[in-house]
Amino acid sequence: MVNISKKPLEDSILFLILDELAHSIQKTKRTSDARRLIHELLTHSEKIQLAKRLAVITCIDREVPFTVICNTLNVSPTTVAHLTEQYRQGKFSSISSSGTQSTKANRLILAVGKILNFGLPLLAGKGRLTAWKSR
Repeated sequence: MVNISKKPLEDSILFLILDELAHSIQKTKRTSDARRLIHELLTHSEKIQLAKRLAVITCIDREVPFTVICNTLNVSPTTVAHLTEQYRQGKFSSISSSGTQSTKANRLILAVGKILNFGLPLLAGKGRLTAWKSR
């Protein structure tokens, strides 16, 4: 878990810092610039925490089952429940798909599905081994 300082900032100072952070993010024109900014600003633990949070929110938005999210992303049911409640309240409107299909989000969901299935063939049905044999 990421450690946060117990010394609070004044609201006005925090606002200025967050505004500067938003401005720095907005300045990144390419994905490579954004990656560099993330790498420079965040520790390894912070990157994992934010990536998992985004993945959980994306899965919730795509209506991935609760247990699938918990097991695949190795997050607690409490975390998923908490983020689901916030999602229902509209907190993540800038992240959610709003009816558009993001190819990056779709790839994330496909990766989650592959992790769950471990690349195994379907248990039943015509042609269940065809795709698996071609790997």
